[in-house]
Amino acid sequence: MAQPSYNLVLIVADTYRKDNAALSPAAELRSPFFDKLQPFYAFDRCFSSAPWTLPACASILSGIDSSSHGYFFHDRPLGRPTLGRYLNGKFQKVAIVNNRNLREFTGFPGDFDKYWYYPKHEEPFDRARQVLTDTAGKRPFFFFFHTNIPHDYFREVSRDYYREMFPDDHDWFLLGARVGTWTGLPAQQRAKVRSIYDASTRHMEEQLAAFLELIDLDQTIICFVADHGEGFDYDRARIHHGGRLHDDLLRVPMVLRLPGGAPREYHEKLAAAQEQSCGIVDILPTLLQLVEYTVPESISGRSLLEPVSTGRNRILVAEDKRYLYRPTRQRYNVNLRGQNTSLWSRLKNLAAQKTLIRGFNLKAYIRYPYKLIITSYHHPPYVSSLGTLVAENLFFSRDPLVQLEDIILSLELFDLEADPMESHNLLSGTSRLSLRNEIGDRLGDLTHMVVDIVGKTFSVETAVQRAPAQ
Repeated sequence: MAQPSYNLVLIVADTYRKDNAALSPAAELRSPFFDKLQPFYAFDRCFSSAPWTLPACASILSGIDSSSHGYFFHDRPLGRPTLGRYLNGKFQKVAIVNNRNLREFTGFPGDFDKYWYYPKHEEPFDRARQVLTDTAGKRPFFFFFHTNIPHDYFREVSRDYYREMFPDDHDWFLLGARVGTWTGLPAQQRAKVRSIYDASTRHMEEQLAAFLELIDLDQTIICFVADHGEGFDYDRARIHHGGRLHDDLLRVPMVLRLPGGAPREYHEKLAAAQEQSCGIVDILPTLLQLVEYTVPESISGRSLLEPVSTGRNRILVAEDKRYLYRPTRQRYNVNLRGQNTSLWSRLKNLAAQKTLIRGFNLKAYIRYPYKLIITSYHHPPYVSSLGTLVAENLFFSRDPLVQLEDIILSLELFDLEADPMESHNLLSGTSRLSLRNEIGDRLGDLTHMVVDIVGKTFSVETAVQRAPAQ
Protein backbone atom coordinates (compact mmCIF):
# COMPACT_ATOMS: atom_id res chain seq x y z
CA MET A 1 0.00 0.00 0.00
CA ALA A 2 1.04 3.62 -0.51
CA GLN A 3 2.83 5.17 2.42
CA PRO A 4 0.78 7.87 4.19
CA SER A 5 3.98 9.92 4.48
CA TYR A 6 3.82 10.87 0.80
CA ASN A 7 3.15 14.53 0.08
CA LEU A 8 0.46 15.57 -2.40
CA VAL A 9 0.88 18.42 -4.89
CA LEU A 10 -2.02 19.41 -7.14
CA ILE A 11 -1.10 21.94 -9.83
CA VAL A 12 -3.87 23.61 -11.86
CA ALA A 13 -2.95 25.63 -14.94
CA ASP A 14 -5.76 28.02 -15.80
CA THR A 15 -6.80 28.11 -19.48
CA TYR A 16 -4.08 25.71 -20.64
CA ARG A 17 -4.82 23.91 -23.90
CA LYS A 18 -4.14 20.21 -24.27
CA ASP A 19 -2.15 20.74 -27.48
CA ASN A 20 0.22 23.09 -25.65
CA ALA A 21 1.30 20.35 -23.28
CA ALA A 22 4.44 18.77 -24.77
CA LEU A 23 4.12 15.57 -22.78
CA SER A 24 6.44 13.45 -24.88
CA PRO A 25 10.24 13.81 -24.83
CA ALA A 26 9.95 13.45 -28.63
CA ALA A 27 7.83 16.61 -28.92
CA GLU A 28 9.11 19.18 -31.40
CA LEU A 29 9.17 21.89 -28.75
CA ARG A 30 10.29 20.35 -25.49
CA SER A 31 8.75 21.50 -22.23
CA PRO A 32 11.11 22.24 -19.33
CA PHE A 33 8.35 21.38 -16.88
CA PHE A 34 7.17 18.09 -18.36
CA ASP A 35 10.73 17.00 -19.09
CA LYS A 36 11.58 17.47 -15.43
CA LEU A 37 8.34 15.83 -14.26
CA GLN A 38 9.06 12.58 -16.14
CA PRO A 39 8.23 9.78 -15.67
CA PHE A 40 4.49 10.26 -15.34
CA TYR A 41 1.17 8.84 -16.49
CA ALA A 42 -0.69 10.97 -19.05
CA PHE A 43 -4.46 10.76 -19.51
CA ASP A 44 -5.15 11.71 -23.10
CA ARG A 45 -8.93 11.48 -22.82
CA CYS A 46 -9.45 13.72 -19.82
CA PHE A 47 -12.41 16.13 -19.90
CA SER A 48 -13.26 19.16 -17.84
CA SER A 49 -16.77 19.53 -16.47
CA ALA A 50 -17.03 23.24 -17.33
CA PRO A 51 -15.39 25.69 -19.76
CA TRP A 52 -14.29 28.33 -17.24
CA THR A 53 -12.52 28.65 -13.92
CA LEU A 54 -15.04 28.75 -11.07
CA PRO A 55 -17.15 25.66 -11.87
CA ALA A 56 -14.18 23.72 -13.25
CA CYS A 57 -11.96 24.26 -10.22
CA ALA A 58 -14.91 23.49 -7.96
CA SER A 59 -15.14 20.12 -9.75
CA ILE A 60 -11.42 19.46 -9.40
CA LEU A 61 -11.45 20.14 -5.69
CA SER A 62 -14.78 18.48 -4.86
CA GLY A 63 -14.88 15.54 -7.28
CA ILE A 64 -18.39 16.62 -8.30
CA ASP A 65 -19.28 17.58 -11.87
CA SER A 66 -20.56 21.07 -12.60
CA SER A 67 -24.06 19.87 -13.43
CA SER A 68 -24.33 18.43 -9.92
CA HIS A 69 -22.67 21.15 -7.86
CA GLY A 70 -24.23 23.98 -9.93
CA TYR A 71 -21.53 26.44 -8.87
CA PHE A 72 -21.59 29.05 -11.64
CA PHE A 73 -22.11 32.26 -9.68
CA HIS A 74 -20.27 34.25 -7.04
CA ASP A 75 -23.22 34.77 -4.69
CA ARG A 76 -22.44 31.93 -2.27
CA PRO A 77 -19.76 29.45 -1.18
CA LEU A 78 -19.57 26.08 -2.95
CA GLY A 79 -21.04 24.41 0.13
CA ARG A 80 -19.38 21.05 -0.56
CA PRO A 81 -16.33 19.47 1.06
CA THR A 82 -13.15 19.70 -0.98
CA LEU A 83 -9.97 17.64 -1.07
CA GLY A 84 -8.49 19.72 1.74
CA ARG A 85 -11.29 18.75 4.10
CA TYR A 86 -11.09 15.06 3.25
CA LEU A 87 -7.35 15.09 4.03
CA ASN A 88 -7.89 15.80 7.69
CA GLY A 89 -5.44 14.85 10.39
CA LYS A 90 -2.10 13.88 8.89
CA PHE A 91 -1.58 16.57 6.27
CA GLN A 92 -0.59 20.19 6.47
CA LYS A 93 -2.85 21.76 3.85
CA VAL A 94 -1.75 24.83 1.91
CA ALA A 95 -3.27 26.53 -1.15
CA ILE A 96 -2.05 29.34 -3.39
CA VAL A 97 -4.40 30.61 -6.09
CA ASN A 98 -4.00 33.19 -8.84
CA ASN A 99 -7.51 33.81 -10.20
CA ARG A 100 -10.07 36.06 -8.54
CA ASN A 101 -12.73 33.37 -9.09
CA LEU A 102 -11.01 31.32 -6.36
CA ARG A 103 -11.00 33.91 -3.60
CA GLU A 104 -12.44 33.58 -0.10
CA PHE A 105 -16.10 33.77 -1.18
CA THR A 106 -15.82 30.20 -2.52
CA GLY A 107 -15.45 28.77 0.97
CA PHE A 108 -12.36 26.86 -0.20
CA PRO A 109 -10.07 28.47 2.42
CA GLY A 110 -11.99 26.76 5.22
CA ASP A 111 -10.64 23.39 4.08
CA PHE A 112 -6.99 24.48 4.26
CA ASP A 113 -4.63 25.48 7.04
CA LYS A 114 -3.35 28.35 4.90
CA TYR A 115 -4.90 29.81 1.77
CA TRP A 116 -3.49 32.72 -0.24
CA TYR A 117 -4.83 34.57 -3.27
CA TYR A 118 -2.40 36.67 -5.31
CA PRO A 119 -3.47 38.66 -8.38
CA LYS A 120 0.00 38.95 -9.98
CA HIS A 121 1.82 36.10 -11.65
CA GLU A 122 5.12 36.00 -9.81
CA GLU A 123 3.68 36.29 -6.30
CA PRO A 124 2.30 32.71 -6.18
CA PHE A 125 5.69 31.29 -7.15
CA ASP A 126 7.49 33.45 -4.59
CA ARG A 127 5.13 32.25 -1.87
CA ALA A 128 5.40 28.66 -3.10
CA ARG A 129 9.16 28.72 -2.72
CA GLN A 130 8.73 29.90 0.86
CA VAL A 131 6.06 27.27 1.60
CA LEU A 132 8.08 24.40 0.15
CA THR A 133 11.19 25.49 2.02
CA ASP A 134 9.28 25.77 5.31
CA THR A 135 7.57 22.36 4.94
CA ALA A 136 10.63 20.40 3.86
CA GLY A 137 11.21 17.41 6.15
CA LYS A 138 8.13 18.07 8.26
CA ARG A 139 4.79 16.23 8.35
CA PRO A 140 3.22 15.36 4.98
CA PHE A 141 1.67 18.28 3.15
CA PHE A 142 -1.05 18.78 0.56
CA PHE A 143 -0.24 21.72 -1.67
CA PHE A 144 -2.88 23.08 -4.08
CA PHE A 145 -1.16 25.46 -6.48
CA HIS A 146 -3.03 27.41 -9.17
CA THR A 147 -1.47 29.70 -11.78
CA ASN A 148 -3.27 32.13 -14.09
CA ILE A 149 -0.39 32.81 -16.48
CA PRO A 150 -1.93 31.18 -19.60
CA HIS A 151 -5.30 32.78 -18.85
CA ASP A 152 -3.86 36.28 -18.89
CA TYR A 153 -2.30 36.24 -22.37
CA PHE A 154 -4.64 39.07 -23.38
CA ARG A 155 -3.27 41.37 -20.68
CA GLU A 156 -0.29 43.74 -20.69
CA VAL A 157 1.83 41.27 -18.70
CA SER A 158 2.10 38.95 -21.73
CA ARG A 159 4.36 41.48 -23.50
CA ASP A 160 7.37 40.31 -21.49
CA TYR A 161 6.55 36.64 -22.08
CA TYR A 162 6.32 37.25 -25.82
CA ARG A 163 9.71 38.96 -25.85
CA GLU A 164 11.21 36.02 -23.96
CA MET A 165 10.03 33.53 -26.57
CA PHE A 166 10.31 35.69 -29.68
CA PRO A 167 13.14 38.18 -28.98
CA ASP A 168 13.45 39.17 -32.64
CA ASP A 169 9.76 39.87 -33.16
CA HIS A 170 8.25 43.25 -32.38
CA ASP A 171 4.61 42.61 -33.26
CA TRP A 172 3.13 41.96 -29.81
CA PHE A 173 -0.15 43.79 -29.26
CA LEU A 174 -2.61 44.14 -26.40
CA LEU A 175 -5.76 42.11 -27.01
CA GLY A 176 -7.40 43.40 -23.83
CA ALA A 177 -11.20 43.53 -23.67
CA ARG A 178 -11.43 42.29 -27.28
CA VAL A 179 -10.47 38.80 -26.09
CA GLY A 180 -14.10 37.65 -26.06
CA THR A 181 -14.98 38.79 -29.58
CA TRP A 182 -11.74 39.67 -31.43
CA THR A 183 -13.66 42.70 -32.70
CA GLY A 184 -11.66 44.94 -35.01
CA LEU A 185 -8.64 42.66 -35.25
CA PRO A 186 -7.13 42.57 -38.76
CA ALA A 187 -6.15 39.17 -40.15
CA GLN A 188 -2.48 39.72 -39.29
CA GLN A 189 -3.27 40.24 -35.61
CA ARG A 190 -5.75 37.36 -35.52
CA ALA A 191 -2.94 35.11 -36.72
CA LYS A 192 -0.70 36.40 -33.93
CA VAL A 193 -3.04 35.85 -30.95
CA ARG A 194 -2.07 32.19 -30.61
CA SER A 195 1.64 33.06 -30.53
CA ILE A 196 1.06 35.48 -27.65
CA TYR A 197 -0.81 32.74 -25.82
CA ASP A 198 1.94 30.20 -26.56
CA ALA A 199 4.55 32.56 -25.12
CA SER A 200 2.51 32.85 -21.93
CA THR A 201 2.17 29.10 -21.54
CA ARG A 202 5.90 28.68 -22.14
CA HIS A 203 6.67 31.16 -19.37
CA MET A 204 4.41 29.21 -17.03
CA GLU A 205 6.18 25.95 -17.84
CA GLU A 206 9.56 27.51 -17.08
CA GLN A 207 8.28 28.75 -13.74
CA LEU A 208 6.81 25.35 -12.91
CA ALA A 209 10.10 23.64 -13.81
CA ALA A 210 11.85 25.79 -11.20
CA PHE A 211 8.99 24.99 -8.80
CA LEU A 212 9.78 21.26 -9.12
CA GLU A 213 13.35 21.84 -7.97
CA LEU A 214 12.03 22.45 -4.45
CA ILE A 215 9.96 19.26 -4.29
CA ASP A 216 11.29 15.91 -3.11
CA LEU A 217 10.00 13.81 -6.01
CA ASP A 218 10.80 10.59 -4.15
CA GLN A 219 8.31 11.54 -1.43
CA THR A 220 5.65 13.41 -3.42
CA ILE A 221 2.67 12.46 -5.58
CA ILE A 222 2.10 15.17 -8.18
CA CYS A 223 -1.00 15.78 -10.27
CA PHE A 224 -1.00 18.42 -13.01
CA VAL A 225 -4.20 19.41 -14.80
CA ALA A 226 -5.76 22.32 -16.66
CA ASP A 227 -9.17 23.52 -15.58
CA HIS A 228 -10.16 24.22 -19.21
CA GLY A 229 -8.69 25.27 -22.54
CA GLU A 230 -8.93 28.28 -24.86
CA GLY A 231 -10.29 28.87 -28.37
CA PHE A 232 -8.50 30.49 -31.31
CA ASP A 233 -10.67 29.53 -34.30
CA TYR A 234 -12.01 32.90 -35.44
CA ASP A 235 -13.66 31.66 -38.62
CA ARG A 236 -15.79 29.15 -36.73
CA ALA A 237 -16.49 31.60 -33.87
CA ARG A 238 -14.71 29.29 -31.41
CA ILE A 239 -12.67 31.80 -29.46
CA HIS A 240 -11.87 32.54 -25.81
CA HIS A 241 -13.57 30.29 -23.21
CA GLY A 242 -16.86 29.87 -21.39
CA GLY A 243 -20.10 29.51 -23.28
CA ARG A 244 -19.01 26.57 -25.48
CA LEU A 245 -18.39 22.88 -24.86
CA HIS A 246 -16.14 21.96 -27.77
CA ASP A 247 -12.97 20.00 -27.13
CA ASP A 248 -10.65 23.00 -27.41
CA LEU A 249 -12.17 23.95 -24.05
CA LEU A 250 -13.14 20.61 -22.46
CA ARG A 251 -10.29 18.25 -23.43
CA VAL A 252 -7.54 19.05 -20.95
CA PRO A 253 -4.03 17.77 -20.19
CA MET A 254 -3.83 15.71 -17.02
CA VAL A 255 -0.81 13.81 -15.70
CA LEU A 256 0.01 11.94 -12.51
CA ARG A 257 3.50 11.28 -11.20
CA LEU A 258 4.12 8.73 -8.46
CA PRO A 259 7.35 8.25 -6.55
CA GLY A 260 9.31 5.29 -7.81
CA GLY A 261 8.85 3.61 -4.44
CA ALA A 262 5.05 3.70 -4.59
CA PRO A 263 3.42 0.26 -4.70
CA ARG A 264 3.89 -1.48 -8.03
CA GLU A 265 0.16 -2.20 -8.29
CA TYR A 266 -0.56 1.55 -8.27
CA HIS A 267 1.89 2.11 -11.10
CA GLU A 268 0.34 -0.72 -13.06
CA LYS A 269 -3.22 0.48 -12.54
CA LEU A 270 -2.45 4.05 -13.57
CA ALA A 271 -0.57 2.81 -16.62
CA ALA A 272 -3.65 0.81 -17.67
CA ALA A 273 -6.01 3.72 -16.96
CA GLN A 274 -4.22 5.98 -19.46
CA GLU A 275 -6.25 4.47 -22.30
CA GLN A 276 -9.67 5.19 -20.79
CA SER A 277 -11.68 8.40 -20.76
CA CYS A 278 -11.76 10.25 -17.48
CA GLY A 279 -12.67 13.60 -16.01
CA ILE A 280 -11.22 16.24 -13.75
CA VAL A 281 -13.71 14.93 -11.18
CA ASP A 282 -11.57 11.78 -10.94
CA ILE A 283 -8.61 13.61 -9.42
CA LEU A 284 -10.01 13.79 -5.89
CA PRO A 285 -10.88 10.08 -5.49
CA THR A 286 -7.60 9.03 -7.13
CA LEU A 287 -5.43 11.14 -4.84
CA LEU A 288 -7.38 10.04 -1.76
CA GLN A 289 -6.93 6.38 -2.64
CA LEU A 290 -3.22 6.87 -3.33
CA VAL A 291 -2.69 8.05 0.25
CA GLU A 292 -5.06 5.47 1.77
CA TYR A 293 -7.95 7.78 2.59
CA THR A 294 -11.57 6.74 2.18
CA VAL A 295 -13.17 7.83 -1.09
CA PRO A 296 -16.57 9.45 -0.43
CA GLU A 297 -19.55 7.88 -2.15
CA SER A 298 -21.41 11.14 -2.78
CA ILE A 299 -19.20 12.37 -5.62
CA SER A 300 -19.25 12.13 -9.42
CA GLY A 301 -15.63 11.05 -9.81
CA ARG A 302 -14.17 7.57 -9.73
CA SER A 303 -10.63 6.61 -8.81
CA LEU A 304 -8.31 5.85 -11.70
CA LEU A 305 -7.06 2.94 -9.62
CA GLU A 306 -10.35 1.12 -10.12
CA PRO A 307 -10.47 -1.62 -12.77
CA VAL A 308 -10.55 -0.20 -16.29
CA SER A 309 -13.68 -2.21 -17.11
CA THR A 310 -15.76 -0.20 -14.63
CA GLY A 311 -15.38 2.97 -16.70
CA ARG A 312 -16.02 1.69 -20.22
CA ASN A 313 -19.67 2.76 -20.49
CA ARG A 314 -19.33 5.77 -18.28
CA ILE A 315 -20.86 9.11 -19.30
CA LEU A 316 -19.12 12.35 -18.33
CA VAL A 317 -21.11 15.56 -17.98
CA ALA A 318 -20.14 19.17 -18.64
CA GLU A 319 -22.28 22.27 -18.31
CA ASP A 320 -22.29 26.06 -18.36
CA LYS A 321 -25.16 28.08 -16.92
CA ARG A 322 -23.27 31.38 -16.83
CA TYR A 323 -22.05 31.98 -20.39
CA LEU A 324 -23.20 31.09 -23.89
CA TYR A 325 -21.50 31.94 -27.18
CA ARG A 326 -23.43 32.75 -30.34
CA PRO A 327 -22.12 32.15 -33.88
CA THR A 328 -21.72 35.93 -34.15
CA ARG A 329 -18.89 35.71 -31.53
CA GLN A 330 -21.06 37.46 -28.97
CA ARG A 331 -20.97 35.77 -25.57
CA TYR A 332 -24.04 36.01 -23.41
CA ASN A 333 -23.35 36.41 -19.70
CA VAL A 334 -25.99 36.05 -17.02
CA ASN A 335 -23.98 38.67 -15.15
CA LEU A 336 -24.99 41.70 -17.23
CA ARG A 337 -21.85 43.59 -16.28
CA GLY A 338 -19.31 41.13 -17.60
CA GLN A 339 -15.57 41.15 -16.96
CA ASN A 340 -13.04 41.63 -19.77
CA THR A 341 -15.70 42.98 -22.13
CA SER A 342 -16.25 46.29 -23.86
CA LEU A 343 -19.15 48.61 -23.06
CA TRP A 344 -20.70 47.83 -26.45
CA SER A 345 -20.56 44.08 -25.75
CA ARG A 346 -22.21 44.58 -22.38
CA LEU A 347 -24.99 46.66 -23.95
CA LYS A 348 -25.67 44.00 -26.58
CA ASN A 349 -25.70 41.33 -23.89
CA LEU A 350 -28.23 43.34 -21.89
CA ALA A 351 -30.44 44.02 -24.90
CA ALA A 352 -30.54 40.36 -25.96
CA GLN A 353 -31.51 39.15 -22.51
CA LYS A 354 -34.27 41.73 -22.31
CA THR A 355 -35.73 40.90 -25.74
CA LEU A 356 -34.77 37.65 -27.53
CA ILE A 357 -34.14 35.32 -24.62
CA ARG A 358 -35.26 34.75 -21.06
CA GLY A 359 -32.64 32.16 -20.14
CA PHE A 360 -30.21 29.68 -21.62
CA ASN A 361 -28.33 26.50 -20.79
CA LEU A 362 -25.44 24.60 -22.33
CA LYS A 363 -24.78 20.96 -21.54
CA ALA A 364 -22.70 18.09 -22.89
CA TYR A 365 -22.77 14.34 -22.36
CA ILE A 366 -19.64 12.40 -23.29
CA ARG A 367 -19.31 8.66 -23.71
CA TYR A 368 -16.07 8.49 -25.58
CA PRO A 369 -15.72 8.82 -28.51
CA TYR A 370 -19.16 10.44 -28.72
CA LYS A 371 -20.23 13.79 -27.37
CA LEU A 372 -23.73 15.29 -27.39
CA ILE A 373 -23.97 19.07 -26.97
CA ILE A 374 -27.38 20.50 -26.07
CA THR A 375 -27.89 24.25 -26.42
CA SER A 376 -31.20 25.52 -25.09
CA TYR A 377 -32.89 28.93 -25.04
CA HIS A 378 -36.00 30.03 -23.20
CA HIS A 379 -37.64 32.71 -25.33
CA PRO A 380 -40.57 35.13 -25.00
CA PRO A 381 -43.74 34.23 -26.97
CA TYR A 382 -43.13 36.59 -29.89
CA VAL A 383 -39.73 35.12 -30.76
CA SER A 384 -41.14 31.87 -32.14
CA SER A 385 -42.78 33.86 -34.93
CA LEU A 386 -39.37 35.13 -36.07
CA GLY A 387 -38.36 31.58 -36.96
CA THR A 388 -35.23 31.07 -39.03
CA LEU A 389 -33.86 34.59 -38.56
CA VAL A 390 -33.60 34.14 -34.81
CA ALA A 391 -32.28 30.59 -35.06
CA GLU A 392 -29.46 31.59 -37.40
CA ASN A 393 -28.22 34.17 -34.90
CA LEU A 394 -28.57 31.98 -31.81
CA PHE A 395 -27.31 28.50 -32.65
CA PHE A 396 -24.04 27.11 -33.98
CA SER A 397 -26.04 24.21 -35.42
CA ARG A 398 -29.66 24.51 -36.51
CA ASP A 399 -30.15 20.98 -37.81
CA PRO A 400 -31.90 19.63 -35.87
CA LEU A 401 -33.76 22.06 -33.63
CA VAL A 402 -36.35 20.83 -31.16
CA GLN A 403 -39.14 22.96 -29.71
CA LEU A 404 -40.70 22.30 -26.30
CA GLU A 405 -43.24 25.01 -25.59
CA ASP A 406 -41.17 28.17 -25.05
CA ILE A 407 -37.78 26.41 -25.17
CA ILE A 408 -35.75 25.79 -28.33
CA LEU A 409 -32.94 23.22 -28.29
CA SER A 410 -30.09 22.60 -30.69
CA LEU A 411 -28.64 19.07 -30.69
CA GLU A 412 -25.08 18.35 -31.86
CA LEU A 413 -23.54 14.88 -31.84
CA PHE A 414 -19.84 14.43 -32.61
CA ASP A 415 -17.49 11.48 -33.03
CA LEU A 416 -14.33 12.76 -31.35
CA GLU A 417 -12.12 10.08 -32.88
CA ALA A 418 -13.23 10.41 -36.49
CA ASP A 419 -13.91 14.15 -36.23
CA PRO A 420 -11.59 15.69 -33.60
CA MET A 421 -12.33 19.23 -34.84
CA GLU A 422 -16.06 18.64 -34.23
CA SER A 423 -16.97 19.80 -37.71
CA HIS A 424 -19.66 17.28 -38.63
CA ASN A 425 -22.85 17.04 -36.61
CA LEU A 426 -23.93 13.40 -36.88
CA LEU A 427 -27.55 14.45 -36.34
CA SER A 428 -27.72 16.78 -39.34
CA GLY A 429 -30.44 15.64 -41.69
CA THR A 430 -31.79 13.15 -39.16
CA SER A 431 -35.55 12.77 -39.12
CA ARG A 432 -37.50 13.30 -35.93
CA LEU A 433 -38.29 9.61 -35.70
CA SER A 434 -34.61 8.66 -35.96
CA LEU A 435 -33.18 11.13 -33.44
CA ARG A 436 -33.77 8.89 -30.45
CA ASN A 437 -31.96 5.93 -31.99
CA GLU A 438 -29.09 8.00 -33.40
CA ILE A 439 -28.31 9.40 -29.95
CA GLY A 440 -29.22 6.33 -27.91
CA ASP A 441 -27.10 3.93 -29.97
CA ARG A 442 -24.03 6.01 -29.11
CA LEU A 443 -24.73 7.39 -25.64
CA GLY A 444 -27.23 4.98 -24.11
CA ASP A 445 -30.38 5.76 -22.15
CA LEU A 446 -31.71 9.23 -23.04
CA THR A 447 -33.85 9.46 -19.93
CA HIS A 448 -30.72 10.03 -17.82
CA MET A 449 -29.67 13.05 -19.93
CA VAL A 450 -31.41 16.01 -18.42
CA VAL A 451 -31.80 19.68 -19.37
CA ASP A 452 -32.53 22.18 -16.60
CA ILE A 453 -33.46 25.70 -17.74
CA VAL A 454 -35.38 28.48 -15.98
CA GLY A 455 -36.90 26.07 -13.50
CA LYS A 456 -37.99 23.55 -16.13
CA THR A 457 -36.42 20.10 -16.14
CA PHE A 458 -36.87 17.50 -18.85
CA SER A 459 -34.93 14.61 -20.36
CA VAL A 460 -33.46 14.37 -23.84
CA GLU A 461 -35.83 11.42 -24.28
CA THR A 462 -38.74 13.83 -23.89
CA ALA A 463 -37.13 16.44 -26.14
CA VAL A 464 -36.44 14.21 -29.14
CA GLN A 465 -40.04 13.00 -29.24
CA ARG A 466 -41.04 16.50 -30.34
CA ALA A 467 -40.86 17.70 -33.92
CA PRO A 468 -37.85 19.86 -34.91
CA ALA A 469 -38.67 23.57 -34.83
CA GLN A 470 -39.30 25.16 -38.23
